[in-house]
Amino acid sequence: MKTFKQFQTNLQEKTFRAPAGERVVKSFKVGKRKKYEAVITKKGTALTAYIDGDKLDVFKNEASAEKAIKQFTDLMGK
Repeated sequence: MKTFKQFQTNLQEKTFRAPAGERVVKSFKVGKRKKYEAVITKKGTALTAYIDGDKLDVFKNEASAEKAIKQFTDLMGK
């Protein structure tokens, strides 16, 4: 049986896959050592920001989404 840590490691090794109906607009690395994958996706007019596959929030434009991702990683000390 796998431990939780092994299961979590397997999930993190996989690349980000956008949810159905969303397309990837921008993908980049963030953090102190550029070790976290940040992705901005678009569905209709809404842009959604993801950090390591976790949804951050929905934004109206790409610049505000990118700024929020960088602020979040600075705030969390990632």
